[in-house]
This record gives sequence, structure tokens and C-alpha cells, in this order.
Amino acid sequence: MVLAVGFSVGLVLAIAYVAARFVNSRGRAPAAVSRPPLILRREMITLALTMPPGGTDYDTAEVIWIRSLEEEPSAQPPRESPIIPLDFAGTKHLAPLPTGIYRCTLKSRSGARIRDFALSASLVLRAKATPTVLSLPPSLSRTYIGWAGSTIDPRQPGDPTGFFCGVHLDLRKNTGEVSLAFLPLHREQSLRYGDLKPRPDTVWPISNLFLEDPVSLAFDCPLSHADYRMVLLAADGRVTLLPELILPEDERQQSELLGRMRTLIQVQARNAAKNPDWFDPRYVQLPAQQLPNNENLASRDQFARHLAKLSRTPVKSIDLGSQVTVHRSGRDLWEVQVESIEGGAVRP
Repeated sequence: MVLAVGFSVGLVLAIAYVAARFVNSRGRAPAAVSRPPLILRREMITLALTMPPGGTDYDTAEVIWIRSLEEEPSAQPPRESPIIPLDFAGTKHLAPLPTGIYRCTLKSRSGARIRDFALSASLVLRAKATPTVLSLPPSLSRTYIGWAGSTIDPRQPGDPTGFFCGVHLDLRKNTGEVSLAFLPLHREQSLRYGDLKPRPDTVWPISNLFLEDPVSLAFDCPLSHADYRMVLLAADGRVTLLPELILPEDERQQSELLGRMRTLIQVQARNAAKNPDWFDPRYVQLPAQQLPNNENLASRDQFARHLAKLSRTPVKSIDLGSQVTVHRSGRDLWEVQVESIEGGAVRP
């Protein structure tokens, strides 16, 4: 009986020993085998920005995650929103972004003069899609030339006179100028901004520039020695300038305006004396009192008649571009072609 119990206990111990050796030899029991955890990763997408040859009027681009894609409802936004300085040339590839829907906003350090613009309000970045490239809007800070009309003086024989408008804008410096040049028209001629030689009293400074969006720029200008608010529109390959006359509301404002215009014509005469190569040589050495437009500023009554005449003059937009070509097509008929501005900024 004692031998039977001892045999049974020994058999149990032997089985336990063999089982322990089996577990230790395999590292773990077959039933307890574990697998590495499954980690899900979102696709990373590359976004690129392309700078136009003449640069842009904005300083930074901010790319902000708005929401997840429909097929990724639990996706979380990235930890940081990239802010890209717009100081490069050509195409710049950004650091990869996780899939999702983003908004790309252009901003300027001069927020008082340049309004933020949503370059893409809903930018979808999806895996295995065509690489996304956004083109930045071109700068409006450049020079332009346009055709403002023509006239014929029946008292003087010869060719008619063409009115050419020049515009120079520098949005970052909040400066620029609008000029008018009166040139005899020949059978055919082509002019660029640098070809204009205006009179000293037909070059007016601009101020208070404001970029509403990449294709709409407004500014103030004392055109014809009166207050105008002008809007430059650039869309569909066409640039137009639309002036709006701002008349004084009472005699006090009219007297203040007359004083400013008298000061301005003095400045115009001094500028011509300092930079004679920029102006019509027949007028560069004349004092302000002898410039033709000074006649409108000689007295309050004369100035009032001048403003009244301007108010009766129909306002029309002026097409602007990089070059104006005028071709005679008949006795008193002229064909005018304004070349659109392409590529880099046109400089004087």
C-alpha cells in the first residue's frame, strides 16, 4: 500500500517536471502566444506653393487644419499649423501634412493696408491623390501704361494729341504716382511707361493704398488737382483703373483743398527741377506759377469753376497694361491695343 502511494506521487511529479521543461524550452506555453500591437498611421501629403516671377504682395501663408475627411472621422489635427514665409522664388514644397481638409490664408505684416486673403478656403489633402500645388497671386506693385483718349485742336494744324496715363504703385511703401502725358499721335507708335515724359504738373502722388484682395487695389490721388478715390482691378488678364471724384462738401473744405493743391504744384515744380530727365523738357525749368495747371488754382472762383468742370466730365475706366500701341485706321479713327502684363513686374 505504501509502495502504491509512493509510485503515484512520483508519477505526478514526473509529469509536472516534463511539462515545466516543455514550457521553459519554448519560452511560453502555446496557448499564451501574443502578437505585436496593430498601429494605424495616417498618410502624409506634400503641399507646394508657386511664386509668380514678380513676387506677391503678401508676406506669409498660414495652413490650418479645418476638419477630417469623411473616410477618417476620428482623425485628429496636427499639433502645429505651418506658417510659411513668402520670401522664396519658384516652387516651395512644404513639410508633409497629414490627410484632412485645410484652409490656406495669405497674410501681410501691413495688415492695415492689406487684408487677409483665403487662397484656398477648403483644401482637401487625400492619400494617393495628385500632388497639390497652389499658385500665389502676383503683385500689383509695378508700373502700368494706359490710353486715356485723344483730341484735335482745329486751330492748330498737325497730328492730333493722345492722352497717355502712367501708373506706378508700391504697395509695401504705401506710395506711387499717376501721370498724364500729352503726345502727338503719328500713324503708328508703341509706348511703355518709361517712354512717357509728362509735364511736372501732370504727375500726382498717390496715398492710402489698400489691397482688398489680390485683384482689387484702392488708393487716393489728387488727379487734375482735385481729390479722387481710384480703384485698380486686375482680373482675367485685364487691368482697369476707375477714378471717382470726391468733391468738397462746403466752402471750408474747398478752401482747404485749394491750399493743398497750391502746395502740391510747388512740390511738382521742385521735383521736375531735381529730376529733369523724367519730364517734358519744355517745362522742367518753369516755376510753379508758369505751369499750365496753375491757372486753375489762381483764385477761389477759378478753382470752383475747375471743380465744376471736372464734375461734369463723364468718368470712364482706363485699360492698363505693359505697352500701348496706337494705329491710325482712318481720317480721325485710331485703333488702340493695350498689352496685358505677364510675367515679372514692369519697372520704370
